[in-house]
Order: sequence, then structure tokens, then C-alpha cells
Amino acid sequence: MSCSRVAILAMLALAVLIPRVSVAAEVNLDRTLKKLAASMLRECPELQGEERTSVARQKLVEEFKRFKADSIPSTYLKKIRRGKVDYEAFAWTRIVEKYDRGHFKDPKMLFLHTKAKAEKMRGEEHYVVSQLMLSYYELKLEERTQSSRKLLSQLGKLYTAYLKENGKPPKNLEVLQPDVAHRSGMNPLTGAVADWVYIGQGPAEVRGSNRYRVIAYAPFASGSGLAYRWVAYKGGQLGSWKTASLMAAVERMQRENSLTSQLQVAAVARAEKMKSMAVKNPRKVAKKESRPATKPKLKITIRELW
Repeated sequence: MSCSRVAILAMLALAVLIPRVSVAAEVNLDRTLKKLAASMLRECPELQGEERTSVARQKLVEEFKRFKADSIPSTYLKKIRRGKVDYEAFAWTRIVEKYDRGHFKDPKMLFLHTKAKAEKMRGEEHYVVSQLMLSYYELKLEERTQSSRKLLSQLGKLYTAYLKENGKPPKNLEVLQPDVAHRSGMNPLTGAVADWVYIGQGPAEVRGSNRYRVIAYAPFASGSGLAYRWVAYKGGQLGSWKTASLMAAVERMQRENSLTSQLQVAAVARAEKMKSMAVKNPRKVAKKESRPATKPKLKITIRELW
């Protein structure tokens, strides 16, 4: 038998063997996915709706597969079958903590969270649950983020429209956004809802590197190390500032606005005082106003004359 023929037969043998190993691993996880989907439907019947149980279960299984929950290296599969589930592993405790903090209401996420807290899973099931928890978390985090950022952007657009129509900025958030439901945003990490912080009023202002005026910012931190805040610019553009830099800029703006306000009040008070004096003694006031400014007298000593 020639070498080339031997090589071809060897390649064919490998091609036959490799899919069998892959299918065997997939079959085991497929069974796990079906069991998990059935359990989820029993605990959350609202997920089934009017569909037949088998149809609803298959839809959940297909959804789980889209999250790659059925894909696992064969070596890792052997490892998790031999040992016990490590509920103290960093990656596992991290995702459980995220669910604890997130206050999610989605029934699928609630089911997975409850199952995770019970800590009564075998290796394959634990692997699938951890994959699903992470995937659903990322989806929900993105959904919350986009929803909140859209509401914040709307404030910038409303500010521009109000300024164009009234010739001056809105007095407060209530005037800027009449819709109570849109005055607040949700912290994607915790689910907590709080009003946006409006800073658009006053002669002083905060501007970004794009030269646009900052109108409002998020009441919650975000980004790397939770060191940033979303900001809305005039016109609706969004940005992200370091919290320390943003707070310093806002405080500086507030000080300048306060000083300007004090000067304006003092000027009005002086004008009112002059008006009152004019009513009581108009000649004296007129004489005082018309009196020319006197030049200071020049003092010269004898020593300087000498």
C-alpha cells in the first residue's frame, strides 16, 4: 500500500472520529439544557404563555444554544464530572454578586439567580447556569444602559428647543422635562432609579472638550472603576466625564453664578435706594449726581521746594 493511500485513510479515520467526540459532548449538554428549560417553565409558567409545553421548552433550548451554553471543551467536561462544584470560585461568586446587586425582575434571571443561591447543581448544570447567567446579565445591562442614555440625551434636545423658544434656559428639571416618567434614569448595575442632575441654568457654564455646554449628568457612577458620569450636552450629544472633574467644574460654575447673583442684587438695592432718596429730597440727589468729581489737593513740603 502506497504512503499516499495510507495518509488518505488516516485522514478519513480522523474525520470520522472527531465529530463523534464532539457530538458526544454536545449530546450530554443538550440533555442538560432540556432539563433546565423544563424546570424553568415549571417555575415560571408565564414564559410558556399559550404555547404547548414542548414548543416552549424547545424555544428556550434554542435560546440557550445561542448563548453558547452547549459548547464546552471535552477536557473540561471530564474535569467537572470528576470533581465537586466549586461555589467559592472567583468567577462564580462574581456573577452571583452582580445578580444580588442588580435587582433584576426578568423571570429567567430570577430563576437562574434562585438556582445559583441554592448551590445544588452537578458539574454540567453548573456550567450551563453560569454561562446563561453571564449572557443574560450582559444583555440586561446593555438594555438598561441604552434606555437610560436615551432619556438623558432627550434632556439636551429639550434644552435646545426651550432656549430657542423662550430666549433663556429653563429654571429647573421640572420645567425642562414636564414628563415625570422621563426625569430620571436607571442605574444599569443596581436597577435604582434617580432624577437626572440638571445644571443648565445661570450665566456661568460647564463646557466639554467639544465646546458644547453640559446640561445635565447622571446621579450614578459608571465606567471603569465606577469613576465616571454620563453627561448630556446642549443638543442631545452624550459624553462621559470623570466624576471628580465634573464635580469640580459644577462647583466652580455654581460659585460664579452665586457671585453674579449677589452683584445683581446689590446693584438693584443701590438703584432702589437712589430712587427712594430722589422721592424724599430730589434737589439733594440731583445736586449730588451733578457734582463734579474733585481732584485731590497736591501737598508740597518746603524741602521739596528747596
